[in-house]
Order: sequence, then C-alpha cells, then structure tokens
Amino acid sequence: MVLSLIFIPALLMVLPEKVSASQEGSGTDENLSSGVHQVNFMDRLFQKSLDVMTAWVLRNARPVLLAALAICAISIYGLSQVKVESSLESYFQADAPLVIANRAMEKMSGSRTINIVITKSGEEEPWKNPDNLKVVEEFQEFLANEPRVKRTLSLVDLIKRISYAFNENRKEFNRLPNGFEFLESEEIFEENGQTEKRTVKREISGRDLIAQYLVLYENSGGDVLSDVVDSEYLNLNLAVTISSNSTTEEEKLLQSIEDYAVRQFPQGFSMTSSGMVPINVATSNEVVTSQIRSLSGSILAVFLMLALIFRSVSRGLMGMIPLVFTVLFNFGVMGFFGVHLDIGTALVSSIVIGIGVDYSIHYLSSMFHELAVGTELHDAISNTVRRSGKAITSNAVTVGFGFLALSVSEFLPLVTLSWMIWLTLNISALATMILIPALAVTLTDVLKLVPSQND
Repeated sequence: MVLSLIFIPALLMVLPEKVSASQEGSGTDENLSSGVHQVNFMDRLFQKSLDVMTAWVLRNARPVLLAALAICAISIYGLSQVKVESSLESYFQADAPLVIANRAMEKMSGSRTINIVITKSGEEEPWKNPDNLKVVEEFQEFLANEPRVKRTLSLVDLIKRISYAFNENRKEFNRLPNGFEFLESEEIFEENGQTEKRTVKREISGRDLIAQYLVLYENSGGDVLSDVVDSEYLNLNLAVTISSNSTTEEEKLLQSIEDYAVRQFPQGFSMTSSGMVPINVATSNEVVTSQIRSLSGSILAVFLMLALIFRSVSRGLMGMIPLVFTVLFNFGVMGFFGVHLDIGTALVSSIVIGIGVDYSIHYLSSMFHELAVGTELHDAISNTVRRSGKAITSNAVTVGFGFLALSVSEFLPLVTLSWMIWLTLNISALATMILIPALAVTLTDVLKLVPSQND
C-alpha cells in the first residue's frame, strides 16, 4: 500500500500521458472527471458490458435479491455437507511414490497407532492381577472386531505367549492364568530306601504365577516389557495399529473406544489415548474451531471498519452483504464438489474477505461520493460502475490468475487453493457490482441513499 501511494503518483508525473485521438479537444477533462477513460475498442466493449449488466440489475433489483437469497440457502445446505479431513496422503497425487508405499504398508500391517494407557487405582501392582488383565483382554477382543483395526499389543499378549512357551507350546495354555492355578510337576520321593517319581499338584495364585513369568522373561533378556507396562506395573500401554487415512473414521473409532470404556470398564479403571491418530483428530477439530473463530473475527472486524469508514451501521452492513454471500458460496461449492475442509482450504475464506472488502470499499466510496455531490441514485450507480467497475473486475481477474499459477503444483492443497481463490475472488467482484446496486435501489429509504441538496 505504501509503495503504491508513493511510487505510482510519482511515475504518473514522470511518464507522458497517452490520450487517444478521439479525446483530443473533445471534452476529455469532463470524461476523466466522471471516471470514463476509454482509449480503445476493448475498453469500450468492456465498459459497455458493465453498463448493460448494471442497467439490467437496476431494472430487476428484487428478483436479483431473491435469487441471491436462494443461492445462499443452497450454499448453506452445501455447507452442511462439508467434511473435515486432514489426511496427509490426500495432499499428494495417487501415483506418488510416497502414497504407493504408504498404501502398501497399510495393507500389510496398518500405518497409524493409537497408544491407550490404562490405569487401575486402589491396588498395588494392579497389572499382575489376572482379573485386571482379563478386562484388558476383553477390550482387545472388542477392538479386533473394529474394521479398521489391524492388530493390538499389550501386556496380555506377552503373558499369554510366555504361558504358552513355558508349558511346552500346548494350546490350552495360550491364555491368561486364572485366579488360582494348579501346577503339575514330577518329583522324586525316597521311602524305605527306594526312590519313586510322583506327579504333584500345587496350588498357586494367578498373581504369583504372572509375577514368576515376568521375572523369568526379564532374566532371559526380554526387552518388550517396558513397551507394554511401566516398572511399577501401574500404567499399562495398549498399542492399537489401524489402517486409515480418514480423520472422520479415526474420530469415530476413538469415540467408540471412549464409549466402550465408559460402559465396560469396572470401577477404578481409567484410560487416555495418545499417538498420531488422536493428534490428527485433534488437528481436524482445531481446523473447524479456528475457522469459526477466524471467520467470526474477520467479519466483525470488517463490519466495524466499514461502519467507521462510512460513519453508518446500515452502510457498513451493506458493504458486508457481498462478503457474506461469497463466503457462503465458497462453502457451498466445497460441500457440493466434495472439497474437504482442511488446513489449506480453511485459508480461502479469510483471504477472500481480506481482498473482497477492497471491492466493497471501492464501490461504496465512489457511489457515496456521487450522492454527496447531488447525483441521483440511478445515475450515481451508473457513474460508479464507469469509475470503479473496471478497477474491481481487473483486480479480481489479475489476482485470481496470479493464484492460478499454483495449479501446476504437485502438492494438491495448493492446486485446490488456487482454483478456489480464483473462483471466489471473481464471485466477490460480481457480488459487489450486482448486490450493492440491487440493495441500493430496493432499500433506498432504509439505507438513506438520497443525493445531497446543493444550494
């Protein structure tokens, strides 16, 4: 802005002015003062198109506003269809090596992990208690039935494997110990000078048996124990590997896990989830909340600015109409065309508000200036289009095409960002030049759009 205000006037003073032959000696000053500066056929054709469009809007102001309301209603329905996703895989082309490798990993073993830390209060070393471990085992059986879950791993699996190996790989021992177990062993007894082998059964608590299993495992060099439980046996880690690239599905899975814990966990049990999956879900939720906050803040700030600039609340609201229409249209397009709301697309509305407010200020400033010098409303609107119409449309087209340069990127969020900003900038420019004049002639008395009386 500073460079434009300083260097453009300086350049205009230095460079020679180009005047067409038709303007020489034939009312050039009057034309320039009214904002008309047509130097070639294309300029005249472009201006004629804007004049025809404006005249049609002024003749059909009420139907135009009704059509705009209908588009807003349709856009609100589209808004309700917008899905929030933050899948990193969707940021790349389907044939990208990264995507191919990631899908192969998912197919084999899953690609994302949820770490669920489960605690049991009111008990010393609770994860040596088989009753507590059976609660976790039932939880793992529930998770195994979830379609996106590939596998789970916890202390339960380790103890079952130790029990299986310790008992000569017999399938009936591939389980958790019960509350009490009977261990059979052959012992040699000596009686009357003769030795005899006898099978002896001894009762041992499941808790003690688990403790012995874990001691044997650690003494044999096992290194997995620290991954599934802490050294004091207070916090058990359940690792859940899933195959998913959809934060919507991941959020549903996390919610079902929370619901299961509430329904099925006995008193004293609690759990927390961590890992990339909860982080991705939290990121998606933050995108939504931050989008609501940023849009609300932007719209409020722009409204206050317009109200201060034009010293009127009603005129400030008038300037907001094209912006609100464009934002709704943007979300409607996203909903109907299946464009997900993510970190990239969340930027579009804020960018459009920041640029689109220039169009409203440009148009309204020119129209209010015409009214201030006593021009009738219809003539004021026509002069405004001649003065500002080309500047608004040229800005929308050039800035929009500047963003379209991003469409050649291989990073898909930039491609989506490019065409969405191009579309919404042009919609914002059209909304400014269509809705503002339609509102002006329909709500003239409400907006107090009457020309000043010059003495």
